[in-house]
Amino acid sequence: MSQHRLKYMKHNILPITLPMLIGLMAVSSCASDPEEPDYATGEEMTFDVETPAVTRASVNTGTSSFNNKSFKLFGDLNTAKVYINGEYFEGIKRIFDGTEVKYASSKCNYGTTQYWLMGQEYWFVALFPYSPQGVSDMTYDDSKLSFTYTLPSDLNNAVDLLAATDRRKFHFGLSNTTVSFKFQHLLSQINIEAALDEDLMYEDDDDYEASDPDYRDEFIEFHKVEICGSKTAANFTVAPSATLSTNPATTGTIEKTLIDNATASKLTKTFTSSKKLTNNKQFVSFFSNADALLIMPQEFASDSEAKMVFTYTVNGNTERERQIELPLAGYNWEAGKTYTYKFTVSKAYTGQIKEGSLTIEINDFTTPGVQDKWISDDDTMKFEFDAPR
Repeated sequence: MSQHRLKYMKHNILPITLPMLIGLMAVSSCASDPEEPDYATGEEMTFDVETPAVTRASVNTGTSSFNNKSFKLFGDLNTAKVYINGEYFEGIKRIFDGTEVKYASSKCNYGTTQYWLMGQEYWFVALFPYSPQGVSDMTYDDSKLSFTYTLPSDLNNAVDLLAATDRRKFHFGLSNTTVSFKFQHLLSQINIEAALDEDLMYEDDDDYEASDPDYRDEFIEFHKVEICGSKTAANFTVAPSATLSTNPATTGTIEKTLIDNATASKLTKTFTSSKKLTNNKQFVSFFSNADALLIMPQEFASDSEAKMVFTYTVNGNTERERQIELPLAGYNWEAGKTYTYKFTVSKAYTGQIKEGSLTIEINDFTTPGVQDKWISDDDTMKFEFDAPR
């Protein structure tokens, strides 16, 4: 129900005689209309962020990751007849309309204080961050928040979107006066872990010895990752739970519809510093938690031509870049999950992933440490670059 469908009942002011006044007093003594709440002794409406609230700024901490940051808050009062500020009212009343809520000093500050009305039902929707780049066409109606999010071509500028909802009926002494939002991630996160197989880097050199000083410092460096054929935009709708819960911290519903014509030929993620792989076989993580690679959740058809392309150089020779391609056909990226692609580079001079070395670790990063499964790919991964660039 839109906020425009509100029902007000105002009273006309008439001259009042003493008999009329006595009659009015008699009627009012048995009237069933609710009375105006006593705000002086009312319960203040407060907000908090349920731990752990995970953002790209800090994957393993709770509310501290929101410190001195703001989220956008929408909220409705859905009520039967109630007396508010001199008028009787029933229906849906907007109480927060994109209000900025800033978390600082262990408290969420939102401006003018709101007070709970006893026995009334409330719906809330929150979006983090407060002014996210790439979000357009935002509307809030019927207690649902809808918007479009478009990934930038430079994935270094991607925004980590989180949403939360709450639906509750407030009763004095029975409900917590604080709404503790449980934020959920709207995007997927990608991580890459790679190692260099020393035994195959110089397979044509009969005299190769890993301990030889002439070979010990050989290395390859990754400089960027490109994602080709990925969906880049979607329409999101976030709404509170369809029913009241005994636990007010409900997660609500989040719906996503990919925009079919929003497919990128190339999305690029560059590294602030190159990722060096040496011949010690140790794995190197390409993306730290503070520099996450965020991508649109989606499924890739079995015949999809989508792929990740890794660009690297050998022994610091930037004049001759090489590439490794990893097809994405058949893969699935879900919101709120981290996908870690782990592989060994077997031949630095032909650009191959060692056969049977590719594994994919899937973790839920809304609840850190929860691992879904491992997928082992035993297929031969050989994708040679066309020519030096």
